[in-house]
Amino acid sequence: MFSPLNRLYAPACCITRSLGRRFNRLWNLERLTTHWSRCHSRCAAMNDLIQVSAFANGKANQKLQDRDLVVTKRVTCSWQESFVALEQFRAREGHYNVPRDKVDGAIKLGRWARAQRTKQDKLSANRRTPLDAIGFIWNLRDRAWEEGYTRLLQFRRREGHSCVPQHHIEGAFRLGQWVNLQRTRQKKLHTERKRRLDSIGFVWDPRQAFWEYMFARLKDYKIKHGDCNVSSNHADKLLACWVGHQRSKKYRLSEDRRDRLSRLGFVWIPFHEAWQRGFSSLKKFKSREDHCRVPEAHIEETYNLGAWVKEQRRKKNSMAASRRQQLDAISFWRQSISVGRNISQSAEATPSGNIGVNEPSG
Repeated sequence: MFSPLNRLYAPACCITRSLGRRFNRLWNLERLTTHWSRCHSRCAAMNDLIQVSAFANGKANQKLQDRDLVVTKRVTCSWQESFVALEQFRAREGHYNVPRDKVDGAIKLGRWARAQRTKQDKLSANRRTPLDAIGFIWNLRDRAWEEGYTRLLQFRRREGHSCVPQHHIEGAFRLGQWVNLQRTRQKKLHTERKRRLDSIGFVWDPRQAFWEYMFARLKDYKIKHGDCNVSSNHADKLLACWVGHQRSKKYRLSEDRRDRLSRLGFVWIPFHEAWQRGFSSLKKFKSREDHCRVPEAHIEETYNLGAWVKEQRRKKNSMAASRRQQLDAISFWRQSISVGRNISQSAEATPSGNIGVNEPSG
């Protein structure tokens, strides 16, 4: 039912709701105002902090710049000092190969020089130019090789060959070690370096070179003496020793070396060859004198034939059959017997009996 109170109640509710909304708006506005105030305070504080930070950063940056300037000056000064120390080292030692642990006063010169070589492509022009001007060695291996090659040329001009002894020192350079290093690295050497070494007759295999050298000396011996039977007591001790060595390792020699020695007339069995030489000398004597009565002191073309004949007569009963047959073929024994009879008869006719055993009676 409709009541008068309802008419009064409705407007009151509307007013209440309206007031509530306004209150809420005011409340929200207050909150916004408070929030804005707080934000403003924070922004102001932030601005102050930014200003303070900028000021501090400016100071810090200035300090860092000052410090970098000091460090740069210090590094530049250190490089210049090291450069001067390097020049002094060159004047004192004669080269730029500074040892790694070399220290010159407070300057670690060895490390500094190594650092310049490591940073060669990264160095500034104002640093690389003075190093190039004084002839600084950027690659020590190339420099060492060139020095070794120069020393080898000096050795070859003086000695006439490139067979450098293993421990030879040319000036202050260990040339023997350098030469051995080239031989061990033969397959790894640069083509240009091998060509330069070959052009001066570099000996890659010293053993082969020594064998060729001794073979040439044996050929000279044959031209002079007519054979290759070098005795063990020959004046050329090196050649005598080499010949004996070839005989002792005949079957270990390469086929090429054996063939070359055999074609030259090399004496592999010296005792057999020595007997044949004596027999040949005896035949020459007989063809000229028409008998085998060789005087005991007779020398047949530098060969002591008299002593050889005496030795054959002494060994008559123990001699090999083949040798006896060769002596029988030239009537060696028959003439020896007749010589003995003639000597006996002459001794009976001569009181003193001073007649040589091998001398002819007439």
